[in-house]
Amino acid sequence: MRATRAFSQIKDAMVFAFNLPAIVELGTATGFDFELIDQAGLGHEKLTQARNQLLAEAAKHPDMLTSVRPNGLEDTPQFKIDIDQEKAQALGVSINDINTTLGAAWGGSYVNDFIDRGRVKKVYVMSEAKYRMLPDDIGDWYVRAADGQIPTRRGERAVLGVLLFSLGVRFAASGTLQRPAIYGNLRPGGTG
Repeated sequence: MRATRAFSQIKDAMVFAFNLPAIVELGTATGFDFELIDQAGLGHEKLTQARNQLLAEAAKHPDMLTSVRPNGLEDTPQFKIDIDQEKAQALGVSINDINTTLGAAWGGSYVNDFIDRGRVKKVYVMSEAKYRMLPDDIGDWYVRAADGQIPTRRGERAVLGVLLFSLGVRFAASGTLQRPAIYGNLRPGGTG
C-alpha cells in the first residue's frame, strides 16, 4: 500500500495502513482515521512528537489530503502528589484520610441532602477558592493522625508528599497505551 510505504520513512514509529473490517450498516464513507500507539514505551512526549511530525507531513500534501487533524484536546498542565505511604503509616496517618482531605479541599465532596422550601438540595464540602488557587497552597492543608494529633517532625508539621508538575493528556487513555487519533479526508479528485 502507498500509505504504508510513505509512512515507513518515519524512523521512530511503525505505521501500518489497513482497511476497516466491514460492518453491516456501519462504516466509513469518506475520510480516514487512525490511532498512534506507543508500543516501544517511549512515553507521551515522544508520541506527541510523532503525531505532530505526521501532521506536518500531511500538511505538505494539500493536493491529496484535506482536514487532517488530531482528535482530542491539547496537553494541559498537571500536578501530581506523590504521597510517602511509609512515612504516613509510621506517623499514624491513614492514606484514606489523606486522599479524602485532598479530594474535599481541591475538588469537593458530597455530604448529604437537605430540604429547603420543599426542594431537595445537595450539600458539598470544599475549600474556599483562595485556599486552592495555587499549587503551593497544598502545603496549607494537614491531616490528623489516628490519635487526633497533627503529625510533626522536629517540631514542624510532617510533610507526607511531594508535588510534581508535568504536562499531560486531559483524559486517561484506554488501558496503559495512549492512542492519539488523527482524522482527515482525501481531497476530491486527488488520487496520489
